[in-house]
Amino acid sequence: MSFDEFDDLEVDENAIYNQKIAQLQAQLQNVTARLSFPPYMQIGVAGYELAKHYGKSQMAGVLGGIAGAWMFKNRKISDTDRQILLKKVQVLRSQIEQLKKQRDAGVNAAQGIMSAEQLAEYDYPKYEFSDRWTQFFGHPSINAHYMVFGLPKSGKSTFCLHFAKYLADNHGSVLYVASEEGFSQTLQNKVKNFKLNSKNMAFSNFREYEKIKDIVGNFDFVFIDSVNYIQVTPEEIEEMKEANPNLSVVTIQQATKEGDYKGETAYAHNCDSIVKIVDGIATQQGRFQEQSQMEVFPQRGKKEVIQYEEND
Repeated sequence: MSFDEFDDLEVDENAIYNQKIAQLQAQLQNVTARLSFPPYMQIGVAGYELAKHYGKSQMAGVLGGIAGAWMFKNRKISDTDRQILLKKVQVLRSQIEQLKKQRDAGVNAAQGIMSAEQLAEYDYPKYEFSDRWTQFFGHPSINAHYMVFGLPKSGKSTFCLHFAKYLADNHGSVLYVASEEGFSQTLQNKVKNFKLNSKNMAFSNFREYEKIKDIVGNFDFVFIDSVNYIQVTPEEIEEMKEANPNLSVVTIQQATKEGDYKGETAYAHNCDSIVKIVDGIATQQGRFQEQSQMEVFPQRGKKEVIQYEEND
């Protein structure tokens, strides 16, 4: 949560904090319920409600619940899904604790002022990245903004798709807005080749900011490919972030012939990490990690990148 949200606030600050805490606690309860109850029990409850609604009786609901549970009695949560849910629980608990600390700070937090002691001990909610993603990005905050840019064929789409896959497999739900490619055969080939068919990853071909804004609240991460094509302004990106304080945003931008990013300088000023990709080498500068580099195409062969991802 940004302290900017409290500028010119004319309502009870504690009420704002309590509302956000309640929303996160509801999300936490939902996630822990998915961990606590096997899928067959969840389906059984759903079957009960549906059968009761259409059968117009409680007995019909009971029979529907039993039937649903019996049909899916052997279904279990996969280890991958369980790990993602457990990480989600950790993130939500961390966010709730930090909101409580901010709420308890009272007037100081509301005015954007913290004591040196508070600031030294403050633990910002963050993602615990692993392996080469830690070396490259460090441990970014929950609502980080990444900017990725490069010339055509430099590797920026490949880099972003692998990053999206890592996030979907380990840290939450991802929406990849493929505004330039749309639902094309090229995109389909990338989904197959990079093995992006994760339940936690979705694609859209939206080309209007309003459509993106209306749906991103259902995801933990959003990739916009590209902001130049869809003409999303820095102000709209900030608006989307403020409306969704738990959302991480990755904006993908085209580059000029000189190698600079296209668009307003506000894009770079507002983001937390800038990734420039040249000839298959990604260079990162940001707030969470000192300058770092990563090969997008190991051995400089585009086919090897798939094996590279599997080896990790």
